[in-house]
This record gives sequence, C-alpha cells and structure tokens, in this order.
Amino acid sequence: MAHSLKSVRHLLKDKPTLKLLELEISAQKALLAEVRTLLPPDLAVHCVAARLRDRELILHADSAAWLTRLRFLAPQLLSLLQPKHPSLREIKTRLLH
Repeated sequence: MAHSLKSVRHLLKDKPTLKLLELEISAQKALLAEVRTLLPPDLAVHCVAARLRDRELILHADSAAWLTRLRFLAPQLLSLLQPKHPSLREIKTRLLH
C-alpha cells in the first residue's frame, strides 16, 4: 500500500495542536528578537530563549557569565518592556543546559 507524503506545513494545518505549537514557537521567537534589540549587542547573542509565563518573562543565557550580566540588566529591561507588555511584573533568568 502506497503512503502519500505530506509536507510539514500541510500537517501543521491539519492538526490544531501542532498549529498551536507553531504559533507558540513563532511568538517566542518574536519575543526573543524584541528582547535582543534592547540588550547590548555582545549580550544579545548570548540570550538564547525567551518566554512569557503569566506575569513573568523567563530569559535563558548560554553561560553563567552571560547569565550574570543578563540578571544585572533585568530591572532596566523590565522597565523597557512594560509599555508593550503591561502585565509583565518580573524577569527571571535561567542557564540553558
């Protein structure tokens, strides 16, 4: 029996759960891009993930040294992001393992 091949894009359109995952990934990429524009260029490349959870922004850095710098800048970053994200109350930082 021959199986028809479907593109990933076609599968994403067929499955609501996969479509929601695609939208979430797109939103996280956009958020990361937004955060990176507000960081110094040398730090921006080491901020590797961003996601909103309730009233928190969780940022991931790729090393402990860059995590420390990111944590230090978190209060300034919070004040810069709040106009566009008024419910945002806290930034947490994590090391990407």
